[in-house]
Amino acid sequence: MTIGCNDKFDAEFLWWLLCRGRSRKRARFYAHIAATYPERCIVVNTREQSSFRLP
Repeated sequence: MTIGCNDKFDAEFLWWLLCRGRSRKRARFYAHIAATYPERCIVVNTREQSSFRLP
């Protein structure tokens, strides 16, 4: 987190991020967007497919 950031990374947020934030409904929504706008959408399934690398 950055200095002055009031956000917190606790167990409740981690639970939401891993379990509740990735619903099937949301996955279908994003799949629909990717199918509708293939020229504007890039789907990255693995870290190797990404051009962004963490040091």
